[in-house]
Amino acid sequence: MRGQGGPTDCDPSEKWLRLNQLVRDAKISILALQETHLPQERADRLNNIFNDSIRIITSPDPAAPTAARGVAFVLNKRLINAEEATHEEIIAGRAMSVSVPWGANRRLNILNVYAPNATSENATFWTEIKEAHTHPNTTHPDIMMGDFNIVEHPRDRLPERQDNETATEALATLVRTLHMKDGWRESEMTKKCFTYLQSSTGSQSRLDRIYVKDAMLPKTADWDIVSAGIKTDHQMVTASVANYNTPYVGKGRWTMPTSIIEDADFLKYVTEEGIKVMSKLQETRERTQDVNPQRLYLTFKEAVRQRAKQRTKELYSKWDKKIKALRDGLTSTLN
Repeated sequence: MRGQGGPTDCDPSEKWLRLNQLVRDAKISILALQETHLPQERADRLNNIFNDSIRIITSPDPAAPTAARGVAFVLNKRLINAEEATHEEIIAGRAMSVSVPWGANRRLNILNVYAPNATSENATFWTEIKEAHTHPNTTHPDIMMGDFNIVEHPRDRLPERQDNETATEALATLVRTLHMKDGWRESEMTKKCFTYLQSSTGSQSRLDRIYVKDAMLPKTADWDIVSAGIKTDHQMVTASVANYNTPYVGKGRWTMPTSIIEDADFLKYVTEEGIKVMSKLQETRERTQDVNPQRLYLTFKEAVRQRAKQRTKELYSKWDKKIKALRDGLTSTLN
């Protein structure tokens, strides 16, 4: 995140407003954040502000809660039972796990990590995580994700190079102990894609990853690396995990996308239809069952709704083609 991003007290920063919008629009159930610089007091204020939509769980750095490190989870109340989520600090400011209800009879356990950048500290970090999960009462995570500040294979850096052997072996040992695999790499065995750009040198690396348990891997899909749409120097890794024991949930109520409200073509249509309705109302001399203000307004609303759906498809199709062309170009360049 590169920090909490601005105003304090009752005024949330633009970054947190965008994060709230991100989990809503992208339908993200659980978002793991690193380098949050988020003390508990500010997290409490943000939870009051966004009480109806998200729950924020933070693990700040004990030495400098507003200036360094920090990890956090953002739980989307629209999609999961965030109030019954529990959490545990593994290493304050560096590693925290959350457990959320996952169907009727089980919970989903996720470990959020922000590994040190220094090689020696990075290796020690993975050893400490491993030792923390050797205790008989410790629940092993189903998913481990975050900023690992190290890559396991040279192809995950541009230009290619091998990372420190001690650190990579410590991470590999942890992954084997937890019986996990790098989900994105399993789905994209030969592809190159990166999550971090070092602006000073132009070098890139896939530091941000999601590991999942071997048994859960077949239940995952939609692996991707995308822009988060907020001010950060990292890309966002996303995936979906299917729970086949949950009840069917329908599509819900249709709502007009906010983006279409600024579309000139759509606004012109609404204005013209509105003028027509107003003219009909002024011309109406006698109220009947078929000709009355309520019936005219209902017809107007239905026409606007249908036009909004049609125009949304047109715009989204155009935007999707542009995004696909850009991503295809990027993939072609990297591979």
